[in-house]
Amino acid sequence: MRDPAVDRPIAFIPKTYKEEQLQLSAKHSTIFLKHTLELNFQRPPFTWRVRVTLQAAWAKNTTLLQRKQAVQTACRHIRFDRLHLFRDTVTEVVLSSEHDIATIRKLPLEQPNADKAEFRLDNRWYYTREDPSRICYPSFDFDASMTAVRLSDITKENKLAAGVHTVYHNHPLYVYKEIDRALYELSDTAILVQELCNLRLLRRSQYIVRLVGVVVSSNPYRTADTDGSLVLRGLLLDYHPNGTLADALQAADRSGGRPWRRWALQIALGLAELHCNSLAHMDLKPSNVVISVDGNAVLIDVSGRAFTQEWLRPRCVTSTRPPRKVWKHEYGVWAFGEQLLHMSSKSSDDMPARRTTRKKTRSRARARATATPSVDEPELQRLGR
Repeated sequence: MRDPAVDRPIAFIPKTYKEEQLQLSAKHSTIFLKHTLELNFQRPPFTWRVRVTLQAAWAKNTTLLQRKQAVQTACRHIRFDRLHLFRDTVTEVVLSSEHDIATIRKLPLEQPNADKAEFRLDNRWYYTREDPSRICYPSFDFDASMTAVRLSDITKENKLAAGVHTVYHNHPLYVYKEIDRALYELSDTAILVQELCNLRLLRRSQYIVRLVGVVVSSNPYRTADTDGSLVLRGLLLDYHPNGTLADALQAADRSGGRPWRRWALQIALGLAELHCNSLAHMDLKPSNVVISVDGNAVLIDVSGRAFTQEWLRPRCVTSTRPPRKVWKHEYGVWAFGEQLLHMSSKSSDDMPARRTTRKKTRSRARARATATPSVDEPELQRLGR
């Protein structure tokens, strides 16, 4: 007789099986592992995304492939149709050999034909929840003021950073900043959504990267194929091909005729526009300043929620939490001052007579940054001249 579990509509998601060692037995002959894997459970016309989490003990001489195959075989005998699965998201099924206040339900199984199996899930208890480690794609509602581009209509070209690629869409080259990225955290979605709001507010600024549109698709976790709702997958931004300020600072030559003063003024004006809109750039650093095709400095990563410890004020370096809101403008000005120090060291006209003047100017600028969180644009124009 054919094993009924073989016909159960389960499709394992490639590259989602993971192991984590919990402990080793006293005699080092047994290892205790935590296993996770993802699958699609199909019951036409519906499909649920499921993540299974369980713990098990294994002989130390078993291989990863043997354990993976054994766990997948055992999961095929779970009666997912009897579990409470969540629609349009990822359901985590947590299995346990102990019956406690959390795992109060007995795991329903199809009885396999074989009397002995490498790994069985008999006498297991379970509970379900929305997977906290899932990638969260916010729903998208059409807005006449925004251009929406289908994910299927863009083609990735080169990777610039984690979750950031150059892409082609109708031939021009753009930057695609996506939610789905390596080492994803739930806060990454909120950061990208905040950046979208900020870029829409600053869409007329020549010193802030331009938002071309948003990238959308059907919900990857949709339960019904007939569901036509869209979710946000990322942002489509202008591509600036001349590298970043960090690239310019790391160049072997001391200046190469680079317009350090103009860049400094443009960075300051971009920062001023943020502050005038009650926004702050919490991650202002040379790698977040790109150089446009016209040789101008343009600010990127303007969510105001992400930050880099290295570019925070010294009194915040030891903190693992972002600074208080009332101080955010001050930290942007501080980071700008640090960039001025790096840029002045590269300037070709850094003559001895000017060094003393610049030291005094930088001292006054830092004193002002401590006292005043905002930047006055006319004052910046005067300093630029």
